Formats: sequence, C-alpha cells, structure tokens
Amino acid sequence: MIWGWGNTCVGYFDINILNPFIEYISQWGGMGYNCPPAGFTQDLKAVVGIQPAATEPVASVLTVDNYSKEGSSRYMAMFYNYNADSYTGKISWAILGEGESFTLLENVQPTPVTRVTSYTYSTLDVSQLNLAEGEYKIVPVCQTNNETEWNLCQGYKQKYVEVKVGADGEQTVVAHPVVDLNVDGLVYQRVTGEYIEMVLDITNNGDDTFGSLHITGVRDDDVKVDGSHMDIAVSAGKKQMLSVFIATGGNYSGHTYEVSVEYMKKVIWKGTIVPTYSSSYNYSTYDRVEFEDYEYKDGNAYLYSTTLKGDVIIKSGKYNVHNLPVRLTLKDENDNIVYQETLQKYIEMDTEGRYSINAEGLQPNKTYKLTADVIKVTRNGSKYSESVEKNFFKDFPINVRAGIPYYKEDGTLAREIITEETTLPVSLPENAAAVDLTKFSAEMVDLTSVSNPNCIYFLKADAEVPASINGKNVVKGNEAEKIKLVDGYPIAIPADFTAQEATYTRTFTKGNNGDDQGWTTIVVPFDAKATVDGQNVEWFHSKSENGRKFWLYKYNGGVGGTVYFDYETENVMKANEPYLIAVPGDKWGPTYDLRKEFVFKGTDVAFSKDVPAVEKDDYTFVGLYGKKELTDHISYKMNEVGDFFELVATEGVYEMPFHAYFSVLGAEMANKAMLRIVQGENPNPTGIEQIETLDDINNAVIYNLNGQRMQQMQRGVNIVGGKKVLVK
Repeated sequence: MIWGWGNTCVGYFDINILNPFIEYISQWGGMGYNCPPAGFTQDLKAVVGIQPAATEPVASVLTVDNYSKEGSSRYMAMFYNYNADSYTGKISWAILGEGESFTLLENVQPTPVTRVTSYTYSTLDVSQLNLAEGEYKIVPVCQTNNETEWNLCQGYKQKYVEVKVGADGEQTVVAHPVVDLNVDGLVYQRVTGEYIEMVLDITNNGDDTFGSLHITGVRDDDVKVDGSHMDIAVSAGKKQMLSVFIATGGNYSGHTYEVSVEYMKKVIWKGTIVPTYSSSYNYSTYDRVEFEDYEYKDGNAYLYSTTLKGDVIIKSGKYNVHNLPVRLTLKDENDNIVYQETLQKYIEMDTEGRYSINAEGLQPNKTYKLTADVIKVTRNGSKYSESVEKNFFKDFPINVRAGIPYYKEDGTLAREIITEETTLPVSLPENAAAVDLTKFSAEMVDLTSVSNPNCIYFLKADAEVPASINGKNVVKGNEAEKIKLVDGYPIAIPADFTAQEATYTRTFTKGNNGDDQGWTTIVVPFDAKATVDGQNVEWFHSKSENGRKFWLYKYNGGVGGTVYFDYETENVMKANEPYLIAVPGDKWGPTYDLRKEFVFKGTDVAFSKDVPAVEKDDYTFVGLYGKKELTDHISYKMNEVGDFFELVATEGVYEMPFHAYFSVLGAEMANKAMLRIVQGENPNPTGIEQIETLDDINNAVIYNLNGQRMQQMQRGVNIVGGKKVLVK
C-alpha cells in the first residue's frame, strides 16, 4: 500500500474504516498529517498481511462521510472515494435489513457519478419515500459502472438515516451519527517544547463518533496560535481522556489563552488556560504488584500458576498527572524477553494507576524478572527516541512454582508444592474440600488420594475430565452438570459457578414431639426443595397451616440472651441462608415420623463463593461448608438436645459442614451461658433499656459498644449485664 495525503496520491485509505480506538496521544503528538501535534502515535500497532479472499474480490465502493440537512425533508450525504482509481457509477438508497441485507427504494432516482477522485454528493428526500408505519434504517448503496450488483457504501453502520413513520403517516427523521460529544473538563495542562499540551476528559452521549477535532487558540495579546486537527474515536456512552496540543506562539510566560475545541463545526469546549512549564514528572514509587495466585514471603515473590496475570500499581506525584507510557517487561533466567508491553494510562493527581499484565506459558520451577519502566519519547527533527524516565522496580523476582491449589476442610487455601525432585503424581490430603486444576495439568496429581465425596474439582472449560474423577463433582469453566453433596463432609467454593442439578443428602435422627426440642441447624449452597423417599415434602409457613411435613425457621434477630426465629414463608430454601430445622418424631405415629433421609435438590442453580451469614442485632448467624473450630467465649453452638444454643467455653469445639452457629462482637458480649430460642419477631430489636438515674448500677461490670471495660456508666449506650442500657 502506498501512503499519501490528498487526492493526488495512490492507495491511501480512510483510517477511520480500520477504526483504531485512539485512547491517547503521546506527548509529542504523532506521525500523521500536521505533526506535531496530530496524527497517530508511534506506539500504535499495525496488522500486516490482511488480504481479501482470492475467490471473492472486494467491491469498489464509496464511503459515506457525513450528512447535512437541506430544507425541511431533504438530507444530503457526502461521500469520499478511498479507492486507488477514480470511481464511476451510481449512488442510490436502500432499507437496511438483517446483517448486510438491504432492499432498494424503488421510488428513488439513482444519482450518476463520473470519475470521482475525492468527494461527491447525493440527496435523499424522505417526504417522497411513501413508507408504511414502522422504523427504518436508510443507507446509501453504490453500483459501479457496467455492473448490475448494488453494494453497501462503506461506513453505513455508523452513518445512516433513521426514519420512524407513525400511524398517521408522520415521519420523524434522525441522521446518524448523532453528535453529542462533550468535554467534561480540563484535567491537566503543561508546556511541552513549543506546544501547550492539554488533557481533556471527553464523554460521548451520542452515537459512535469517528472524526476530527479542531483545536484553535488566541493569546491574550491577540496573537493567534496554531491549532491542530486530531482524529478521534469515541464509542457511544464511553469516556476517554485525550491529549490535545496548540502552539505557544513564542513566549508563553505570563500569558493566558482562549482555547476552543470543535467537532463537526460545533464548539464542544471553550476555556481559558494559563499554561505552566514542566520538564519532568513527579512520581511516588510503588513497588507493588497484585497478581492472581501470587504471594510474597521470605523476601521472595512466588507465583503458583503458569500465567502471570494481575496489576502493577503506580502512583502519580502530588503535582502532576502521569501520562507517559509504562513498559512492562518479563525476562527469564537467561535475560530473554518472554513478555513485553507498553501501556499508556492517565493517572490524576495523587491517585493510583493500574497497569495490567497477562503473560502466559511460564515454566514451573523457573525464576523470572519483572521490570516496570516509564518511557519518555523525545524528538530531534524527524527522529524519535525513547529513554527511561523512571524505573519503578528493576529485576523484581517472580519465582514460578508448581503448587497445586487445594482447599482444606476448613475452607482455607493450601498448595501442594512440586519441585524437580518431586515424584509425580503427587497425593493430596484425603479430606480436601476442593481442588483447582485450572493452573497445571491434572496428570501431576493422584486424584484418587482424595476420599472426600464432596470435594469439588475445578477444571478449564475445554479440559478433558480425568477418568479418576469422572462422575464426581466437576466444574468445567464455571459450569457443572451435577453436584452431589452428603452430610458430614466439607466442601469449598472458591469461585462462582452454576450447576444443572445439585443435591444435598442428610439423615435426621432426632425428632420434635412438640416439646421445643429436636432443633438443629442447616445451610445449603443452592436454592433447594426437600424430598423424602422420592416425594416432595414441604415445611410449615405458619402456626395455623396444615398439610405440611416439617419446620424451617429463619433468623429474626436477637439481644440479651434470646434469639428470635420465624417461619420461612418461601417455597424454596434460599442458597447460603442458615436456618433452624426440625422434623416430627414418633408422637403423631409412624406415618408422620420423618427421622429419615432427606434429599435437598435444586435444578439450574447458582453456587456462590460468598460466606453465608445473617447479621442482626447483637448476633450473627453463620453458616458453614467446612469444618471449623469455634472461638471460645464468642461462639454459640446448638446443644445435643436441640433446644438452645450453648456458649462454647473451651477450645477444641467444632461445628460441622452444612450447619450454623451464632457469633457475637466480642468476648465481653458473650456472657450468657445460652441463647434461648423464641418463635416470632424480636419485640425490642435495639435491645436498649432507658433509665433516668445512675444510682446502684455503677457497681456492675460495664462495657462500651467496642467491648472495652469502663469504670462507670457513660452517657449513650452501655453494656450492663449483657443488656444495652441507654443513659440520657
């Protein structure tokens, strides 16, 4: 392709057709027309070797440039010829259908064009279309000379005429693109050489906008300064920062400038600036990285993945906006570059900027070195050069280790580290609650070593399921066919996923015979209904309801040693919500005795990694999926009889998966031996008792709401004898 500007050059093309999304302009502008300061930057990437299919030659078409309204119903479209040869043929109009299908408007007379080398025109009179009620996209089409086939003009997706016809035949016409480009504000300004650089924050509230900004300026002594034309691309509903330039006009010191920014002859911003000179940038150095599967310990950075994915964090100086490129480079032990990318990002004053890195294909048991350099681009005549303006961290070590991630029975993450001396496949603990096989090959692990039937195995979406776990709980990508869980064994859910079917099986051995005993706790990680012996069974929704089989209560708050529960009125157990549950015993005969196996089942359900807990009043009702040691003198566990929650007074007390316990804010608050269960709503949700005098109460043990012991009552809320007391 021969590059050129103007209608005398062969083979140049409309760069907006390729539509590079220009998110920034380097400090010296670009290398296009009128440079500096307009055009493309040297950091933009080119795609080389794109060619049309040999069997399907590309049609020679015109490109619609923009529309203008001529009179009450006439719209004139301007076209440009970006072909290598002059264009001779016809222009007409069509109704756009699905995809690239269209139907010619039969009552529109085609416009002949001859030997077009640059611009030409065609007019559409919408009042003569005679369209039925409905909405239409009217687009221009071209027919080259001596051919019968019509083709869509280039640019029809962004530039078209929208016509809406009402029942009364009234037409509403909108020519696209609808220009609603706004400058939200001037973010930053400084002098760079002979030019004033301004960073504008631009929002597009209209259609996709592809075109040129025109920047002009007048100095306070009436000296007009050179502006620039700058191609931009701002997608609909998007915001971007754009660096624009005007000339200083010589000595700028002490001068002010009235600057206008126009788009399609419309002023979108006008303001007064007093430029300040800046020869360098001010940075706060951050040796900070935040990567997935990454940890820093013992003076070393460890990566437990073959992909280095995450963010490098840099903070701008207090008095500057950082807008120079940051180059991230990753080298292996032999200083070979395995990943390098130069990224541009504006960072407002005294804020953080995140630079994302995604380096794949790293090798286990190797050490890589990461550098983050700020690159300054300078120009000497027509030559550009790069230099390191700032080095944030040089040769930051990243040690890649083959560490198979798995989750222990308490839900915490662990890794089985694999070294060069490790004999494969390695064994994982038998009670592992989840295994992450998305980072390394499953062949490295002896999956039969895990005997926990609830263990969930996470694989890549396109991975083949190893034979050793076929039929078990397998999640590929973020989807699973069937998850089957049983009581008494832990699970871990480190990532959200969906399942076509999920079940949880539990056998109840204690029953409620109307004596307020036999209660236990339950939490299920998916929306579920209950079945017994293959038949659906439902719970009571109220005290007076008949035809139900068992009781399911949700937490309703609690203070002062009493926790309140009420009926779950929904027809489904909510995922991750802890409940009280009780099944009838033998009091009403064997027909109603449900001390047997329950299967809680859901279809097309979602699993969430969020920890289930309900916080209300003084207590938090916490559901568990892993085995957990409860914190003594803070936690309450359901007692054996099942009639109240008992304070955990010693270490070594555990709660099991799919059960729930109560927790309070601090040890000072948990001074009740038990939490009494009451059916109904909490009559005093604040738990505050109001008193008028401090007599006789200051002899009691008193705490504030932070659990700190006090010598005497203070005005406000106090904790006295496990109760909240308000002192006026």
